[in-house]
Amino acid sequence: VTAGPTFHLRLKAIVTMPDLNVSNDTLDFATVKCGECKIATIQLKNPQEIRCEWVAIYPGEDTNSKQVGRFPRRGNISTSRRKPSTRIFEVLPPSGSLLPGQKINVQIKFTPTEEINYESRVLLRINQSSQRLMIICRGVGLEPQIIIGQMHGDIFEPTTSIIFNPILTHSQGDEQDIVIRNPCMFPIELYNLEFDKQYLEEEKILRLLPGYDENNNILLPTRTAGDKLPAELQKFHDDVVKRAEEEKQGETTKRTEETPYPIDGIEINGGELASSSQQPTASGERVGDRATSNSIGEPTESIGDKSEFTLKRVAEKIINYDMTPVAQALARHLGIDLTADGIQARNRRGISVIVHGPPGS
Repeated sequence: VTAGPTFHLRLKAIVTMPDLNVSNDTLDFATVKCGECKIATIQLKNPQEIRCEWVAIYPGEDTNSKQVGRFPRRGNISTSRRKPSTRIFEVLPPSGSLLPGQKINVQIKFTPTEEINYESRVLLRINQSSQRLMIICRGVGLEPQIIIGQMHGDIFEPTTSIIFNPILTHSQGDEQDIVIRNPCMFPIELYNLEFDKQYLEEEKILRLLPGYDENNNILLPTRTAGDKLPAELQKFHDDVVKRAEEEKQGETTKRTEETPYPIDGIEINGGELASSSQQPTASGERVGDRATSNSIGEPTESIGDKSEFTLKRVAEKIINYDMTPVAQALARHLGIDLTADGIQARNRRGISVIVHGPPGS
């Protein structure tokens, strides 16, 4: 204070770094079939008094994308054009922020691609902190396999080629019987890409669904061998096809209404009304009627010939992104009730008792 007393201030502060506590730092996913995934849930907690921001990193993921020298080496692909590789272990969500004392559930997904033993480390890097959380993930992939062979008497001999007997041209041909065995401990499904109509229909349905990741993968309920796609996906495809048919019919009706038709016995010539005789043609049809029937009754394009772009455009119109068909199928698979009563039941947290009265009564 100018021309006054001097005050001494003591400044005190606690310097700390953000930190995280994890409920389980070692995850064993056991055996998972290729083409399927298994998800484990862990819990993260912020024990400090400050905000904590974290992000998941995967050691060794970007080591192959570094460029050495002035020019890229022959055969290298730029990082921007490189197709993202499928992560065997993936953290969902990949990043987050926690307030002091806040907790969050994080999922780790295991997606094997071949039949080997997997073991990897997933690091959680904490912003403005020198500490990192390391989560060890283990799992075993199971790949479906078949053995093709022929029976020679009572002996099964595996083979990779089928040899037919010599035959004459335009003869009845020759047949060879093969035996397909499943050496796996689980049932598998076989199909032919060229002749399996069910596979082609399922591909059409899957192309209309949203929710694919950067690797063009989507999570669906697990299916046993021979099962069809979930009913929710089939219903969505039927709705899209029906809506496309309705739009096609609406466009045809609109074009028909906009086409000028001659009144019975009167035709329009240069803006003047003139009477015209309706003489039958050699085929027994009137000229006016024949022209009308050709413009209306011509065969229209079937919905099976519609382009994939048209179906996708219709699908984007009718889809509900708050509850997609995939989400509905997953909810039914996990036993989650999405009805109004089920939602109200999940929101119930017990009862609240309020007592009114003066203090100390």
